[in-house]
Amino acid sequence: MAIRNQASGLDIVATVIRQDGRWARLHNDAYFARAACANFTHDHGLGAPG
Repeated sequence: MAIRNQASGLDIVATVIRQDGRWARLHNDAYFARAACANFTHDHGLGAPG
């Protein structure tokens, strides 16, 4: 996963193919990605002021 911090937010790129060549599990990934982004933003003080 690559994370780049910009003034407008974060860009995340993740592969969906595992190292063994099989597709990664994608069930509920939108929920987990949203939570991971929120945690990262909070932990690193990148949230909107206020």
